[in-house]
Amino acid sequence: MNYDDVAPAYVAARAGYDVWLGNSRGNTYSCANTKYDPWKNESKFWDFDWADMGMHDLPSSFDYVTEVTGQQKLSYVGHSQGTTQMYYGLAEHEDYFKDKVNLFVALAPVTMLPNTTTTLFQLAADLYDEIDDLFWTLNIHSVLNHTWYTSETVKLFCNAIPPICLAMESLFVTCNTKYDDKDRFQVYMNHEPNGSSTKAILHYTQNLKEARFQEWAPKYHQTLNIGNKRTTDLIPIDTISSVPIAMFVGKEDTLADPTDAEWAYRTIGSPVVHY
Repeated sequence: MNYDDVAPAYVAARAGYDVWLGNSRGNTYSCANTKYDPWKNESKFWDFDWADMGMHDLPSSFDYVTEVTGQQKLSYVGHSQGTTQMYYGLAEHEDYFKDKVNLFVALAPVTMLPNTTTTLFQLAADLYDEIDDLFWTLNIHSVLNHTWYTSETVKLFCNAIPPICLAMESLFVTCNTKYDDKDRFQVYMNHEPNGSSTKAILHYTQNLKEARFQEWAPKYHQTLNIGNKRTTDLIPIDTISSVPIAMFVGKEDTLADPTDAEWAYRTIGSPVVHY
């Protein structure tokens, strides 16, 4: 996205590091499967969230890199959802990661979201039942990919809940334009939005509504309607103890709120530096 003199991957490569760029499952560059077509077998292909990425996709990527390079360990730099999936992986499968990762750099780290001021997630929390029903009624399993806004199905969805579609658009424009690089704006727009499963969005929203960092709760609002608790097991980041972590938190970040990041910093068991 940025000029090569400041883009982190290029800076690291010029410094002599061997740099590998990953693509989260479901984006433009990672939208294929040996079994399922993402558009013909939508419900099966898109049945994943950031927890699946932390448990399956990151280990697959790390195994590939270490096999090709012959190195025993690597350093992982994640941004936003890239941190959520790593926190999940460390919490649930640290025995694997401690042998593969010597440092986790968390940029704009996201765990639980009770203090987010991002309009999309606030609206999604308020309208969770309606959104979840519409996604399944209209057979929508992915959002924000390049063709998303032009599909007839999504037009029906946006007609039903217009504020959500407007909020999705606003995700890609910062609220404080003084931090934007206007010369690169067209580059940003050529790559954004880039695709996500609806399950990943709804999983974040469940965490926001419950003010917890918790496992996915299937049939979330139906469970509420019959009087049962909606909460599932907590994701135990307090058990993370072996991989050192460096967290970089933006004071103007509306999604990765500093208060929520402070909670993660205080909860994680590993040695953590917090900027």
